This record gives sequence, structure tokens and C-alpha cells, in this order.
Amino acid sequence: MKIFLVLMLAVGAAKKKAPPPPPPPLTEPSAKVTEAVGEKTAAMLQASSKVMLYRVHGQPGVRPNPSLAVGVDFERQGEGRELSDEEMKKLKGLLYDAKSFKLEKPPACGDFKPDVAFLGTSEDDTGALEMLVSFKCSGVMFFTAKTAGRSLPGAQLDFKPARKPLLAMVKELLAGEPAVQALK
Repeated sequence: MKIFLVLMLAVGAAKKKAPPPPPPPLTEPSAKVTEAVGEKTAAMLQASSKVMLYRVHGQPGVRPNPSLAVGVDFERQGEGRELSDEEMKKLKGLLYDAKSFKLEKPPACGDFKPDVAFLGTSEDDTGALEMLVSFKCSGVMFFTAKTAGRSLPGAQLDFKPARKPLLAMVKELLAGEPAVQALK
């Protein structure tokens, strides 16, 4: 009888120590994120039904090729990679969560030089949302691009709390890009 009681206590203790499952990813931007990026940007992020990921490059004083321009001063590099529905859900879950950012102040990006850009478009033809990411300074800069192709700068946020999972995601998505794999 004592052995049975000890086993029951051990099983009960093991069940109590299991951590709760993580909460499901957010399905819309939190109020704090919406306030930080603006309602239009948050709505464009939520409406994005197609997201492409590109490496980006820019040279000071050199205008980018208009057909490859992203974020005013930069150019898309390579073929890019379209995110699957599941990958988009994971990215949006990260971007929707206020805990992914330090919202008190902008990142310390004196000279913002992005490594990659996420380009989000919707079926509503409202333009494109450009999200340029610099892993060097943990900054993400949002641009809204009109359908005529002109990019308008928006919010710049510090994503240091989500830097590690975002970098892992980008490296996985662009596994064949040596420049991306070299990012630290």
C-alpha cells in the first residue's frame, strides 16, 4: 500500500511540474504595437496576404534601381523568398506582440543599414508594406509604399527582445544566402 501511495504522489508531482503551453500567436497587432507603428501600418500588416523576403543593399549617394527599390535608399537583392501561410503566421505573431519590441525609444541605429526586407502585399491593392530589418542595431523600419511605387517612411522600432527568433527565422528562410548566414 505504501508503494502505491508513493507512486501516486510521484505521478502527481510530475504532472504539476509540467510548464503550461505557450499562448497561441496573436492574430492582430496589439494596441501598443498599433500605437507605435500607426493605424495604417498596422492595418497593412494585418491585411498582408503575401509576404516576400529579400536581402537588401544600398550605397550612400547612389540612387537605387527604381524597379528594385525598397525603403527609398535600398535595393532588393536576389530572387527573394515567398513565405508560406504558416511562416507568415509566425512572422506576424512576432510583429503583433508588444513584447517583441522596446517601445520606449527607437533603436540605436545612427546610420540605418538593413540586412533584409519583408514586403507585404494584400489582395486589396492598397500598396505594399515594406519592413526593413537591421540585425546590426536591432532595428526594424516600416515603410508604406503606394501602388505607384513611392515609399513613405514610418515608424522605426527596436526589436531587440525578438532579435534571436527573428534572426533564426530569416536564416532558415534564406538558407542558401551566405550573406544572411553570416549575420550574427
